[in-house]
Amino acid sequence: MKLTMVVVTVIWAGVILSTLQWTIIAGGPAGVDTGTRVVTRCKGENLVLTEGNADVPSRVLVYRNDRLVASTFTNASRDLQRRLFVDAQSSVTLRNLSTSDLGVYRVEVTHSDGSSVISSMRLVVGEPPEITGSRLVVVSDTSDLSLIRLRCGAVTFLGFPPVSVIWRDPVGQLLASTGFSEQYFTLDLPVTLARPGRYSCHLDCRDPNDCCLDNQSPLRQWAQIDVQIDKMSSEDSVPLANFSSLVQRVKDLETAATSQDCGDSGVAAMAYLVHRQAKCDQLESFIDRLSAAENTIQNILQRPSYSGCPVDKGYVLYNKRCLKLYTIKQDYQTARRRCETDGAHLFNLKSRELDGPPLLLLLDTMGQELSSTLGQGLWIGADDTVTEGHFLWSDGTTLLRGSPLWSTGQPDDANGNEDCVEVAQPSNIVINDFTCSVKLGFVCQADIEMQ
Repeated sequence: MKLTMVVVTVIWAGVILSTLQWTIIAGGPAGVDTGTRVVTRCKGENLVLTEGNADVPSRVLVYRNDRLVASTFTNASRDLQRRLFVDAQSSVTLRNLSTSDLGVYRVEVTHSDGSSVISSMRLVVGEPPEITGSRLVVVSDTSDLSLIRLRCGAVTFLGFPPVSVIWRDPVGQLLASTGFSEQYFTLDLPVTLARPGRYSCHLDCRDPNDCCLDNQSPLRQWAQIDVQIDKMSSEDSVPLANFSSLVQRVKDLETAATSQDCGDSGVAAMAYLVHRQAKCDQLESFIDRLSAAENTIQNILQRPSYSGCPVDKGYVLYNKRCLKLYTIKQDYQTARRRCETDGAHLFNLKSRELDGPPLLLLLDTMGQELSSTLGQGLWIGADDTVTEGHFLWSDGTTLLRGSPLWSTGQPDDANGNEDCVEVAQPSNIVINDFTCSVKLGFVCQADIEMQ
């Protein structure tokens, strides 16, 4: 290694400062760059960019977005004035963070022995969300007879990074919001799939620092609402419990109508005509309602039996696949154990034609979309953790490396650390080997026997 010593003389404020700067000509231990890490802090907090060392005299240069903003000899100015400090021990601290502080900070520390360390961080400054009132509330909108819309808010400022809301249904399944409008997060529930009972909403603070809220803040509490669902009744249909009485009523009206011809109106008094016509209209109305009830009953009878699909745990039957979507992201092994706790396993997507449509239907029902980006998909039930390069589905069958399900160029075991399988790209549904420790959403599948 060849080192060149350069003597730099700087005249500042009338004082001559001599420093020794070592320029690295060939690689060596000096000038070590520790890499850029992402740091999230909340507005108003203090941040130590680098710790000092009183035992080793050092020179410090601080850059923000590649612009020198402070050093051992120069105080910070402009928006960082009296907030960014480099002390005598070479420690660098940024106080009272503001949203304008976000950016990439680089601290270069050069020691008197010529060695140096460069540390970088990408700073994200968060702000808490704001709502109307002191806590979240949930309201229900049932104007659409086929849909129940729950609204959670009112959120006047989403904070930064913007927060979302997560929902919990009566059996504890976690659901993602389906939209946000007019200061409210929404959850749309098709009446045919919704469960009666208590629904709750909660700010989705994936990390305790994401929402920048105190642990005791009322905004961290669940807001609740009780939902009653009558899936069989509407303006044009009747409850099953009243079906028998409805049939009997139709028979009575038919008897009354046939005993007095509804079509013959020329020989009766006007009052009798009005009374008789009302009975005919009433009969027609009851017949229409009976027909609607019969159609509803027929649809129910034609539905396949769940026969083992644990609907009480949030699973739903989609084209003979009993599936459940988990939107809370987990690493692969945690996701696998979560499915096994349900008595299920991670989804076996063995056929794009047979298994793809149920997956997309599940996502559509839950108001979600499959990511179009590899590395941001959903965990499914395949990995090569037992034997490198030999992928197995959760039922023990082999996933061939030449399967047409793989995305182009996959599996590639990038960096020798991709042993688990995700699914992505809704347009053509492909799978990709990925790092098992990364947290993704996932789909569980319960095995059932159709009857």
